Amino acid sequence: MRSLVLDPLKLPIKFDLGGVTYTGMPSDCKTVRENGKIIYVSMIGDVEVKAECVVYDDYDASEWTVYFTNKGNKNSPALTNAYAIYNVFKGENNRIYTCNGDFASPDGYSTTETHLSEGGELRQTSRGGKSCDKVFPYQRLLFDGYGHNIAIGWPSQWEFKFKATSDGVEYWAAQEENRDFFNIEILPGETIRTPLVVVVSFEGDLERGINVWRRWYLKYVGTAKPYIQGEYTEPGTLCFTHSNAKDNIEHIRKAIENGIDVNMWWIDAGWYPSKTKDGEDSWWDTVGIWEPDKERYPNGLAEVALECEKYGIDFLVWFEPERVGAVDSYVEREHPEWLLIDPAKPHVKMLNLGDKDCCDYLIKTIGDVIEDGHIKIYRQDCNFQPLTLWRTNDTENRRGARENLYAQGYLRFWDGLLERFPGLLIDSCAAGGRRNDIETMRRSVPIHSTDYGYGNYPIQQSFMQTMYSWIPYFRSYAESWERTDGEYGKSSHDGEMMQLKHDDEFMVLA
Repeated sequence: MRSLVLDPLKLPIKFDLGGVTYTGMPSDCKTVRENGKIIYVSMIGDVEVKAECVVYDDYDASEWTVYFTNKGNKNSPALTNAYAIYNVFKGENNRIYTCNGDFASPDGYSTTETHLSEGGELRQTSRGGKSCDKVFPYQRLLFDGYGHNIAIGWPSQWEFKFKATSDGVEYWAAQEENRDFFNIEILPGETIRTPLVVVVSFEGDLERGINVWRRWYLKYVGTAKPYIQGEYTEPGTLCFTHSNAKDNIEHIRKAIENGIDVNMWWIDAGWYPSKTKDGEDSWWDTVGIWEPDKERYPNGLAEVALECEKYGIDFLVWFEPERVGAVDSYVEREHPEWLLIDPAKPHVKMLNLGDKDCCDYLIKTIGDVIEDGHIKIYRQDCNFQPLTLWRTNDTENRRGARENLYAQGYLRFWDGLLERFPGLLIDSCAAGGRRNDIETMRRSVPIHSTDYGYGNYPIQQSFMQTMYSWIPYFRSYAESWERTDGEYGKSSHDGEMMQLKHDDEFMVLA
């Protein structure tokens, strides 16, 4: 694969612009080397086509992303069928390994082996706009004697297809590419991009392919590296407690007094003003006002953080910044144009991170809470499916544009936090592990890789086996739901439990 990336005319991409099909980069492209990247640039009319590529000399590995920028003063011709990768992998006796991701089920994180006869196809797409929701943006393609690890870096709605040929397997991947979903006239000054694609090839069998991928990942994938290589040489311990300052401080001290080795303290949902207009307490319906509840945190989150710092404990706080549920939030009052709303479900409102001003606002707002609260670990959740909101807000000549710009804004938001707070650890959560594509993993670690089966050992071990083969650094659990009869309850409150470290007031997760 490296040889294809080193030749721009053979770069395994394909796209249609203005009804003309292009395979590889146009022949007049220029080559620039910058910050370890090989960048190919070409102009097609007023549209700049730029491919940013990385070749890893110590592995048979490469990655690339393609950007389309309208340099003119009117809408571009329609961009369609923008395949992030379009390639025929040569070999005999194909075996394709895919996974069904996370979906709060005992059947999650299951790996399937598929063999395709000539002409046979395997096609998958993500669900609801989350990259790992009932699918997985990682695949292994094996032939006799060698194979390829493939990762799709796209934190929203992707699609891939394998099709067996007489001498190998044709493969393509893209933002869901059907013309009903992706047909974009690019606005002046605007950039549309493909998903990132990573291919790590190897000689040997399936186990060899897993090991090669893991070694490449541990060496080259972003935020996890410092935690793997020294700062967190042993698993961190997390404590989940009641959401007010007094109880948090009390339980931090109690944990220390009882000799529990705590190095992370977790405050989850509901630390913001969480009363609905009817006076009910609901963390779900009140997201969108990102400031500590003055009644429960009269001195802000910093009071808890400073208590953590006394004992060398890192402070983790939960956010769900993309969804707006609170009545009379700043955004709804002052910038309703920043909200994407599904006409069929007007109560579901989402910040449009594809809008630069909206994204800037979120970087500053969440950043201020992190700074004021002395937060060391930023936990981001996403408890809804954004796909419908993107698509219902697209226009006929811009199908797929909302999602594409949003995905870019989502990554830009995290990059903004990491730039402002070097060393900040981001916990990737999306109703469990439903958004752990490799672009997201470049910036985060799955401290919460599933919402299912925390204390059910057989399920936990099954999930972890799959996770370790693709994402080798994440948090596991020390809780047990095993009853005295040897069966498992559904939660830590179901029947008589045997906990590793648990009492009636707080729970420790390692």
